[in-house]
Amino acid sequence: MGRALVEGEGSEERRERIEVARAEDERQERSWKAIFDVFDGDGQGSIDHDELRELLEKFCSDGTDESQITKIIGLLDDDASGEVDFEEFYNFGCALEHHITLHCDPQELLRDMFEIIDDDKGGLITVQELHATIRGIGQELSIDDVYNLIRDIDDDGNGALDIHEFHLLLNRVGCDFLGEAKKRKGGHH
Repeated sequence: MGRALVEGEGSEERRERIEVARAEDERQERSWKAIFDVFDGDGQGSIDHDELRELLEKFCSDGTDESQITKIIGLLDDDASGEVDFEEFYNFGCALEHHITLHCDPQELLRDMFEIIDDDKGGLITVQELHATIRGIGQELSIDDVYNLIRDIDDDGNGALDIHEFHLLLNRVGCDFLGEAKKRKGGHH
């Protein structure tokens, strides 16, 4: 009887681990879907050459080369349709997350992301800087909504995000690459 109880506990723990893994997979898929929707400007369910060019032009200061855009689509477009659907994008995203987890310094990645948004290089992300970034990727969020988002995370009450608060923001929106890297290296949150 004692053995059946132990086995039952093991099964319950295994079920709990499966549930946690399933919930994490669903969170990851929702996060990648939100990113995909930014790229899919016309909402047709795929990313075409023009949509990719438009988005890259917002982030690449040195312009975008048409052959590079064609190459990117070719790398992601498993069914050779000329466009990237969500499944193809999601598979790429998962592979990218895996690569980042294994090969990138999460602290450096966080700093790089922070510096991209901190346009004036003042060491803080202001409401205006975050609003400009959000609008720059084609998302509509009012300045008041951005203010409220920052206010909810702003631990020191200065009306802007330092790098620690920016990390909290990323966690809130489902991007916890620092936590994953710490788990991978055996560290703690």
